[in-house]
Amino acid sequence: MPVPTPASGGQPWGTFQPDRLAERHIGRVLEADPRLADHLLNGADDTQTAQLLTVYSRAAAHPTLHRLDSQLADLCIRHHEDLAPHIVATATSTDHPGPLLNAIGTVTAHPDTPLDTLAALHDQLPSTSHRLAITAARLTHTITSRYRVLADANPEAFLPDLALALNNLSIRLGSVRSIMCGAR
Repeated sequence: MPVPTPASGGQPWGTFQPDRLAERHIGRVLEADPRLADHLLNGADDTQTAQLLTVYSRAAAHPTLHRLDSQLADLCIRHHEDLAPHIVATATSTDHPGPLLNAIGTVTAHPDTPLDTLAALHDQLPSTSHRLAITAARLTHTITSRYRVLADANPEAFLPDLALALNNLSIRLGSVRSIMCGAR
C-alpha cells in the first residue's frame, strides 16, 4: 500500500489524533514561553490555527499544566477578532473548553468591545449547543443591552436591531432553560 504524500492530497501521518505525550511536551514549552503561541499564529492558515488551539486546549487539560488555562484564555482574548471562529469550534469539540469560554466571556463583558465585534462573535456561535448555551445567552444579553441604550438615544435607527436582539435573547434563554430543565 503506497504512503500518501502531501502532493497527492493525503496526510502522511494520518488524521489528527490526540497524542498525550506530545501535548504534555507542548504544554511545557508553552508554559515556559507564553508568547510562543502568538508567534505561531503569525502567518498560520485556518487549519494550523485550529490545530494550535486544539493542542493548546488539550495540553491545558493536563493537571500539572494548570497555568496554561489563563495563558490560553489570554491568547484568545488578545486575538479574539481573528480567532473567534476557531475559539467557538474548539470550545464545542474539546474536552477542556473552560479557557476558551472564559475568553469569550471576558471579551463579551469588556465595555470597550465594539458592538460589531460582539455581533460577529454571536454569528459564530451555533444556534444550539449545550456547552455554549450559557455563554451564548450572556453574549446575547450584552448585545441586547447595548442596543437598548442605542435605541433609547435614536429609536428610528436602532429599534429594529433591538427587536432582533430581544428575539435572539429569548431563543438563547429558551435554550438555557431547556438544558437546565433537562438536567433535573
